[in-house]
Amino acid sequence: MAEETKDNRLDDIRQTVKDYVNLRTDEYKLKGVENFSIISNKLLVMLIATMLGAVILQLLGFTIAFTIGELTGSTAIGFCATALLFAIVLAIIYLKRETLFLNRMVRMYAKMFFGNNK
Repeated sequence: MAEETKDNRLDDIRQTVKDYVNLRTDEYKLKGVENFSIISNKLLVMLIATMLGAVILQLLGFTIAFTIGELTGSTAIGFCATALLFAIVLAIIYLKRETLFLNRMVRMYAKMFFGNNK
């Protein structure tokens, strides 16, 4: 009878450990799905924003180019000045890329994967 009690206790402990491992596995799977959905959402929003931003910048570039062209009397000068303006902006963004993009992304991923549990 004493051995049956020990066997029952061992079976209970084994079952409890098995349930615990299964629960932890499910928790990690759910966290993975949640993080994947957050990343997918951010990428989709970023893609849409980039496409809309590109259209807006294109129209703004045409507007600036034609305006400068009318002021100087040469459309070619207007487009060259606009290209130079966009090149300067691109150079500034390239030089500041770590503070603008990289640090924010590292913080977002660190918070997402290692942050406090809700």
